Amino acid sequence: MNYLRQVAHRSLIERRLFFRSLVLLWAIRVGLWLLPFPTLQQILKKVERPAAAPPQLHANTIVNWAVTRASRFVLQPTCLVQALAAQVLLEREGIPTRLRIGFMRDEMGTLKGHAWLESQDQVVVGGTELERYTPMSAFEQGTQ
Repeated sequence: MNYLRQVAHRSLIERRLFFRSLVLLWAIRVGLWLLPFPTLQQILKKVERPAAAPPQLHANTIVNWAVTRASRFVLQPTCLVQALAAQVLLEREGIPTRLRIGFMRDEMGTLKGHAWLESQDQVVVGGTELERYTPMSAFEQGTQ
């Protein structure tokens, strides 16, 4: 449980965000198993109520850290699960986001999908090998 020890040494705000991420990741994981994607998106939009306070300067980095660490404690924390969790957390801070979904064919010709989250002109979650994927969908929240 070295990861939990690392979390314990973070600030109170970061620890709270870690545990919010953990709950959110599990809720989204179960939601994707049980609900159609559009239904889950509608539920998440209701959870995303923007905060009245101004957004944190380094919110993207902190949310990436929290979601990445918390996903280690979730069954099948796919890129979509992580991107949706990060989207909810950032939108709650009033930071606009764009959920991207792209596809590629691997060496065997199998179609593979990947989801990532963009905010403030940077990739927050899921930013590995994006050049291999052709973006097909963008689900924007807020006003980017």
